[in-house]
Amino acid sequence: MHVQTVARTDGTHSLGPLLCWFGGDRITRVSCAHPGSHYTDDAGEPYISDGAVMLCQTESGGLMKIRLDLVSNQPGGQRHLLQGTRGTFELDSSGEPARIWLQEEEEDSQPSWSPLSSVGLDSPRTLDNAEMLRQFVGACRGECDNPLDVHAACDLTLPGLVSEQSVEEDGRWVAVPDSREWTRQARM
Repeated sequence: MHVQTVARTDGTHSLGPLLCWFGGDRITRVSCAHPGSHYTDDAGEPYISDGAVMLCQTESGGLMKIRLDLVSNQPGGQRHLLQGTRGTFELDSSGEPARIWLQEEEEDSQPSWSPLSSVGLDSPRTLDNAEMLRQFVGACRGECDNPLDVHAACDLTLPGLVSEQSVEEDGRWVAVPDSREWTRQARM
């Protein structure tokens, strides 16, 4: 029995915002696992995994956890959580406002969440959709640079692709290639 490897992890959609928040850091290795499949196609064959969890380690040593579940019978919604040693950010797509905790703001008090607006931010998005569309159209017309170069696109895509190898190898950590090395090698 072979389960299709479709949609175990969502590298571009889930990693995009996280990598923006990590300020240009790239994923250097991933470990990914999934529970198998409980869904079948019309012929009774398993067709997609129930979900997946992917751990991503960044070049600077940061760690991200991405959980993807596109088919389970449960309420929808995504939750983005960035957790560091001195702060945590949480965004829930259920409509709850984004919130943040920063250690430096609570020297002697009990840890508690604050609205994202408490640090001068209204939204975790770096660009609104209209601005992204204007930049895309402008880049297509040659009026401006593409805001997402080939290396940034690879940084978003390769971790998800490599995660499939990790799944096949029982969650073993797998290195994510750096496309910048490919261009360096091509110049030699």
